[in-house]
Amino acid sequence: MTANGWAQYLLWFGDQGLVRWRQTKQQLLVVRQDNREVEERIERLKEEITLLDKDVVVLEEVARRDLGLVYPDDILFIDKNIPSVKK
Repeated sequence: MTANGWAQYLLWFGDQGLVRWRQTKQQLLVVRQDNREVEERIERLKEEITLLDKDVVVLEEVARRDLGLVYPDDILFIDKNIPSVKK
């Protein structure tokens, strides 16, 4: 293989070649999309935290929904036909 041929090979397929560059670019796009999704989730959680700090009703709803908490005088009905959700 000539020097020119070797240079072409390295340009396309070497560690820093064009093929590797395209793969890295695709990986970067995927990571950026993942980051956007995480940032959106963080913003939603921040909004929920703000609501929880300001509104007792929202806090109670989250405690009931996510933690399964009830008041002592609540009547609890369990429907065995509905599959339980495990987190």
